[in-house]
Amino acid sequence: MIYGYNSKLSSHGVDTILSYGQKLMAEIKRVRNTPELQQRPLIFIAHSFGGIIMAHCLVKAVQTMDDDHPAISSLHRATYGMILFAIPHKGMMVDDFQQMLGVDGNHPRQRLLQQISANSDLLISQLIDFKNLIRDRKVVSAYEMGQTRRLVFNPQKQRWERTGEFITAVDSNSGLLHLPDHTEVKVPLDADHSMIVKFDTPEEEGYGTIVNELRQFIHDAPQVVAARFAQARHAHQPCSTVPFKKDPMFVGREDVIGAVTEKHAAIGQRHDRVALVGLAGVGKTQTAIEYSYRVRESTPGLWVFWIHASNAARLEEGYQQIAAVAEIPGRDDPKTNILQLVYQWLCDKSNGRWLMVLDNADDDKMFFRSDDTEGRPSLGTFLPQATHGSMLITSRNCLAARNLVGADGLVIHVHPMDEAESLALLRARIAASQSPAEDESALVQALEYIPLAITQAAAYIANRSPLITAYSINIEFLKRVFVNRFPQPTNTMADTSSLTTPSRDSTLTFREVTEDNWRAVANLSLKDGQQGNLAPNVWSLAEAAYSEDAWVRAIYADETLVGMLMMAIWDPDDAYYIWRFMIDGRYQNLGYGRRGVEFAIAHIRQHNPNAKQLGVMSTPPEGKISANPLKTVKPEDSPYKFYQRLGFREIASPDEDGEIMMAIDL
Repeated sequence: MIYGYNSKLSSHGVDTILSYGQKLMAEIKRVRNTPELQQRPLIFIAHSFGGIIMAHCLVKAVQTMDDDHPAISSLHRATYGMILFAIPHKGMMVDDFQQMLGVDGNHPRQRLLQQISANSDLLISQLIDFKNLIRDRKVVSAYEMGQTRRLVFNPQKQRWERTGEFITAVDSNSGLLHLPDHTEVKVPLDADHSMIVKFDTPEEEGYGTIVNELRQFIHDAPQVVAARFAQARHAHQPCSTVPFKKDPMFVGREDVIGAVTEKHAAIGQRHDRVALVGLAGVGKTQTAIEYSYRVRESTPGLWVFWIHASNAARLEEGYQQIAAVAEIPGRDDPKTNILQLVYQWLCDKSNGRWLMVLDNADDDKMFFRSDDTEGRPSLGTFLPQATHGSMLITSRNCLAARNLVGADGLVIHVHPMDEAESLALLRARIAASQSPAEDESALVQALEYIPLAITQAAAYIANRSPLITAYSINIEFLKRVFVNRFPQPTNTMADTSSLTTPSRDSTLTFREVTEDNWRAVANLSLKDGQQGNLAPNVWSLAEAAYSEDAWVRAIYADETLVGMLMMAIWDPDDAYYIWRFMIDGRYQNLGYGRRGVEFAIAHIRQHNPNAKQLGVMSTPPEGKISANPLKTVKPEDSPYKFYQRLGFREIASPDEDGEIMMAIDL
């Protein structure tokens, strides 16, 4: 098929890139009018402005629905490669054309001239999308080394002629896509902008190179394109990658969830992005988790992808998980750009509708940087704007959220709960509270109606069984700890530190608790039945913050947070004490407990060769019984035998809480 268009800029046409593209797509529909033809491999050969029209069509085709027209919706999948001659991807020199059309700006071709001029905003915007779409396609880019004379008006002949100074109409910066060499073959040709596509003989420079590439395209295209369509026919059933369980005690936030649902109602007709913005601990992530489960329940055929977006590594990790669950071909190739691979998959309507949650997207520069010295695109370019997909973003940074969604009206501000919601949350977390209603109200007010603070307070109260009045006395103490010690937390309580699965062979590291991870540490929990062995981590962190002797570390298996170790000097006689030590219930029975104690011993010996003893408190081997079911410990849930196997021995009778002091000589 050959497609031509009126390229004469002096004519009085009113065509634009959009109208030229519509004409090309109409021709494609006419020619590729059967399922067999729609799956036939496509190779584009374009010159100059024709390449801009082709790029425009491919970008539009990716955004179409299958029921719009199969010839268009299949266009990107069918495209194997392209041979491009002097395409002005970033625009071209049009000064002489501007003079020819007149300086008053009333000529009908002025709009098209603006669209193709050097550094055109329209072309640069289109170029970003186009490059993302063709990173796994084959490209040959021929660019001009010869110069073209400017147009000069000849008053004697009353016409414009190319007799002016020499210029490069489309320089290499604009004429190349600057893709890696294995994707884009770059061919300089000693010809001007007009003659670059015209070869007089097969021996002419560049002809052999381009023909050989074209023959290779023809040889390879059928198998590659057929595999793409086969993959689409055998697409996997949509699933969810949300790494958190649905919270059965989730309460409130119906107004926020309703607003998100309303703004996402047009999925399939347009791409929608919504952002939840608010202070740390206000419940953005928990609301997003609840919303994602409700969406899956109402629309089982929808993919739901969870991306932790606090940094580039975590975002890429999320994309790797998408590639794994969708079994995207090429994901295991070490040369594959996983961001680009998943982006293309998400752009393909045949893979199904999806919701992507970007959690903790606080760093605006990460998505929209413009100073990468290696020419890498910003991460924002890998967030698709496909009509069959939508995004929900959580952020503490209003500017980052605004830039990601594109409009202030798509930013939903999440505030602390009202008193009714706060009380409902507290009562849901404390099943059998014996405290008066006025004490409950005083507590949630003291906690400033922050959901995370209420949840953590409820966990402590339920575990230790104090009255709410007694707990309230410590509220100001806890607030001072978290506000003064960790003023700007960047992760929410739902942070899992990594989506990778740790194993017995994972490397353990012991890292400081900082503003970046304290909430994740506070959210670690033991298995059911073990809670009576020690206080919640949030309480331990508060105690550590106000104890000069405390030494606390977060335990990581590779990059996954798995536990916490807190030690202190026991007495001046070179004795040390394991104040709190826990491995999250999800990561027990992998040897981390033993290795954690071995590290503690080695650390003490290294820093104090005179150290004599390391002590720890343990529930008795027979367990303990309490009026509070959460404090009851069965024999199999006591850590006594664990410490005994490591060489600890009893050195004191049970205390008033029924706990036994054990120790090991150093």
